Amino acid sequence: MDDTVLLPSRGALPALPPGLKIFLERNVAGQELRTSVGLVGVKEGQFLITERPVFFRGNLFSAVGCDCVVRFLHQGVMYGFITEVLHIQHHPCPLVYLAYPELVEKVNLRHEERYPVKVRSMVFYQDVDEFKSVPGMMIDLSCSGCRVGCPLFIDTDERLELSFRLDDEPASDRLPAIVRHYCRNAAGVFEYGIMFSQQEPTVRAYLGRLESQVRITAPIPAPRNVPDAMSPPEAPVATS
Repeated sequence: MDDTVLLPSRGALPALPPGLKIFLERNVAGQELRTSVGLVGVKEGQFLITERPVFFRGNLFSAVGCDCVVRFLHQGVMYGFITEVLHIQHHPCPLVYLAYPELVEKVNLRHEERYPVKVRSMVFYQDVDEFKSVPGMMIDLSCSGCRVGCPLFIDTDERLELSFRLDDEPASDRLPAIVRHYCRNAAGVFEYGIMFSQQEPTVRAYLGRLESQVRITAPIPAPRNVPDAMSPPEAPVATS
């Protein structure tokens, strides 16, 4: 696992936004139970707070002290660690407190260089039998996908179309894409990891033009390969 990095506990996790999807796993009587919940908050070095998941066969967290595996995808990096339940809160809101990890494993899942950008975009989404649009802001971009912030909620695996423009140039064609994951930032705006449905020559040409813009910083390096051991419960994708 050459591209897997094991990190010490304190400071190992990045700043995580509330609402980030967290995957939880437990082995109960030889059966693997899996679910996903929303992250509520993190106290660095002490604990994580998540929504309390409920299974049709009972509560995943049956007792304080039980262990579980936590995985989540954040800005193209898959994080994973083993932790234990510290506390279960029932009222006024059902929450679970998880111990801050002693050791964190992380893998960069991106296959393409990702460029930080700030580009106004237009998101076209399906509403019943017609396409509607909402303005957004592209935060980063690669040949395979991008990260876009917009006020509208769009669920994972929803298909949409994306159009954007650079300065005074004409807007790009509407590019078909799919939402792979989302979170809500500190300002309450949804940020979406979006994968393009096909490789678009216009995107590659656009990235070439972006490289010459003053606001572009150094690209985020792509990994050599992606180990299978850190694959998420859902198929990993090369998006934010």
